[in-house]
Amino acid sequence: MPRITGRIVDDHNNPVENATITIPTAGVFALSDDRGNFEIENVSPGDHMIFVVHRNFQKFEADLSMIDDLFVSFELDR
Repeated sequence: MPRITGRIVDDHNNPVENATITIPTAGVFALSDDRGNFEIENVSPGDHMIFVVHRNFQKFEADLSMIDDLFVSFELDR
């Protein structure tokens, strides 16, 4: 199954550590590391909503269409 790798940054392109990234329809989640990177494996093909939350930033959400492995980069607002 496809996987999603990505990076979470702030509005100054600094990495955001410990952001929670979830894809509820796939039942998967991950935490960003100290460089803002994350990886989520075994995401079923199809359309999904991805949510990114962190206590110091506004909630972020986006639509994803999974066909194959995907790299994403999200910028969080304060």
